[in-house]
Amino acid sequence: MESQRGKCEVVMAGSAVDGGGRLVAPAAIVVRDGVVEAVDAPVRVGAVSGATIRNCSGCVVVPPFVNAHTHLDLSFLTDLATVYQEQGFAAWLNRVRCDRPESNEDLCAAVQRGIELSHGGGVGWVGDIAGRRSMVSFEMLSKSSLEGVSYLEVFGLCGHHQAATVEFLRALVPQRRGGVQLGVSPHAPYSSGPLSFEAAMQRPMPLTTHLAETSEELEFMQHGGGPMRQLNDSLGLISPTWKPPGTHPVPWFLDRIPSDRTQSISAAHVNLIEPEMVDQLSQKGVVVMYCVRSNAFFDSARPQPRVHPWRAMMKAGVRVCLATDGICSLDRSDRLSPLDDARVLWKQGSVDAQTLLAMLSVHGLAAMGLAIEKALLQPGAKNGLIGFEVTNPHLGFRSVLDHDVSPQWIVPPVDSVIA
Repeated sequence: MESQRGKCEVVMAGSAVDGGGRLVAPAAIVVRDGVVEAVDAPVRVGAVSGATIRNCSGCVVVPPFVNAHTHLDLSFLTDLATVYQEQGFAAWLNRVRCDRPESNEDLCAAVQRGIELSHGGGVGWVGDIAGRRSMVSFEMLSKSSLEGVSYLEVFGLCGHHQAATVEFLRALVPQRRGGVQLGVSPHAPYSSGPLSFEAAMQRPMPLTTHLAETSEELEFMQHGGGPMRQLNDSLGLISPTWKPPGTHPVPWFLDRIPSDRTQSISAAHVNLIEPEMVDQLSQKGVVVMYCVRSNAFFDSARPQPRVHPWRAMMKAGVRVCLATDGICSLDRSDRLSPLDDARVLWKQGSVDAQTLLAMLSVHGLAAMGLAIEKALLQPGAKNGLIGFEVTNPHLGFRSVLDHDVSPQWIVPPVDSVIA
């Protein structure tokens, strides 16, 4: 095989695997100026004129991961476990609300920290929830090696709060800068009212929300009481005429989706759902973002852990990806990577490695409305390659899940600004 342009190297890997089902072991990956030109068995690739040979024979090489739901601006909030354990979800949520950065300087520092933690976790794409309706995340992501969507988070349950949110959303202009697109995120059904969701649905932008996360949310939506009511009352967010919808948040959310909407729609968590709602999610094309460790964090105060219905969802045709949520509900603060969530499921058993890799990659891109080909090992891929040094690389991604080894960037993303 002969090359004609630019700086070229051939990465000789123990195996190369992607979320589309490709496994080549051993593998030769031809990379020119950071862009993949070919992936195949070494004997099929043959000699590449002028190329540098890079020996990664002990590595499993994969495209970067996708973290479709995270909160980069919360990257310094790491000591809130006690609040949740002692006071519950509503108190924890209020502490996050109060402690998240306010000034642009603090926002920049937190988002930059989140970008670094993501890069350290082998992540190439993020769906970031940008608090305070701030464009800081969008601007910083567009200057980084990460691609994805910066979702502006909005609240507004009823009354003048909801009216102001609707006005903001109607004036919101879709934007794209490099590999980063602006999206919108009504926070949740217990904090954003029907008009807020409907206005967000009308925007030609990727949309995401937090959905059916806790029993407190269900209690508030169905009966109007509980800790969520107390929190909203304490913040002056409920008008005297407000009445609860009287329904489960999942069908309430799905009813807000216009039949002609083509932009991506995703929902984080979806922990509490009735069996008949699974097919409804599939019919509406909603991608579910399962935050394994975050769920475990919130289950830690419950007498009986809940079983997430992700298997039933996938069986019904719902795309389910793995995501981290914010660092303030995770078990480690040194990186932000859904790889750690995949390893939790792997240890639980009864799931194959290829399914988990798809949940770490192509399903996450689908959640953001991005082309899944971006995360495949094929000519034109330019978002970099990560490698894992393991003892049995010929086994592919299962060896990555078996070993507690960190990702290393074998090839950085094209135009990467992170060393």
